[in-house]
Amino acid sequence: MTAEDFVRSAALVVVACHSLNIYLHYRQRRHLRRHDVLTSEAEAVMDKRRFRMTRLYALEKNKFLLMKVAFTLLRDLIVTTFPIYHFVWTNTRHLVEASELEDRFNFVHNCVFGSTIALGNSLFHFPLEIYSTLYIETKYGLNQETPDIFLKHQLTTLIRSQLLICAAVAGFSLVSGILGNNAFLFIWIFISVSSVLFILLYPNCIAPMFDDFTSLPEGSLREKIECLARKLRFPLSGVLIAEGTKRMTHGDVYLLGLSVNKSVVLDKDFYDAVKTSPTYQRRQRSRNDELSGYTEEQVLALLCHEFGHWKSHHNTTHLILSQFHLFIAFVTFVVFLEDKNLYRAFGFGNEQPLLIGILIVAGSLYHPIDEFLDKASVLIARRFEFQADSFAKRHNFGSELKKAVMIQERFTWKFPIEDWMFSCAYNTIPLPLERFRALGSTDDVKGTKPSIRDGS
Repeated sequence: MTAEDFVRSAALVVVACHSLNIYLHYRQRRHLRRHDVLTSEAEAVMDKRRFRMTRLYALEKNKFLLMKVAFTLLRDLIVTTFPIYHFVWTNTRHLVEASELEDRFNFVHNCVFGSTIALGNSLFHFPLEIYSTLYIETKYGLNQETPDIFLKHQLTTLIRSQLLICAAVAGFSLVSGILGNNAFLFIWIFISVSSVLFILLYPNCIAPMFDDFTSLPEGSLREKIECLARKLRFPLSGVLIAEGTKRMTHGDVYLLGLSVNKSVVLDKDFYDAVKTSPTYQRRQRSRNDELSGYTEEQVLALLCHEFGHWKSHHNTTHLILSQFHLFIAFVTFVVFLEDKNLYRAFGFGNEQPLLIGILIVAGSLYHPIDEFLDKASVLIARRFEFQADSFAKRHNFGSELKKAVMIQERFTWKFPIEDWMFSCAYNTIPLPLERFRALGSTDDVKGTKPSIRDGS
């Protein structure tokens, strides 16, 4: 393949991948415009006012995402068709040479180049973040940040990302300088082993860094959880409440630990919304109306859903698939990075900087593979969610699971009806109505539909 063929192929790949995403967002916009009246099915899970507001928010967000994809397409085409990388690479090298720093393995140059590219990418996204957060989110009352806090958060994120990029690029430069072409094999093995070690160390070493765990008090809820675990032969070692505010992203109920020593964990905010918890009862006494909350049966339904993931080995399957995804990525890099025409196509002549090759392959030639694998992983995740719901239904928790999901919907501004293709491409967790259709009728959740007041 000649240098010109590389440029044409890269540009074609960039256009094709972004066009797919533009098409999916266009389908969603057309779907949102068509569904401007509360349907009988959606009425089971949402009142008219919330339906109208979530639809307007979804339309506004969709317009923003279409604009974002279009701008990203323009940026990637400019990078693909003009020698942007060569320009930055050459000027950062002059900067490093002027500093007269010792640069073994191109260590300093790679770090300066990587930081410059990352800074440019951050500056590209900054106006989009301003529009999304300070305009759209504020307009619908979903943004709690003032402009000062927003700017501070963006600056902190930028500094952290720069430090992480410098560390990653420095490590890569060191490994590639020592091992040469074998660096990718080493990096793939290192990342694979690290991901497995992370899973093994997370329960006892990493999780306590983000959460403070206390044991669930003795009572009917704990007894029911232990009884359900015994029934399903789940290796329960404890029932915990995660009380930390530094928490990494989890659901309201999740499982923690290794296969032979696992715990059930309830998020503190979630536990406080359980009707038998002391916090809920204290809040209820201070109100004149009924405070929305979870029954113990609904907690068990959500937990049975998690047991369904465990019983079907979904987490193990996700780990295997992620390793496969990583392997395909490294094979793609190894195949293309030795081709001199790849570098010539982007203005590098006979020079073949490995970091440049990775950016070129990742941003263009690997893009369709990554897009396909990402969409496939979403479909697999959705299938696993339906299987976990089916598991809960088989154990007579279908009705309570639907009610619990509706209470969870109080805290989201998700429009209840989406284009099927858009949903399958982007929603790893199916929409409530999609889950309810798989579980059965929506009639038994009509009394739990959220309103604007509940969700804000």
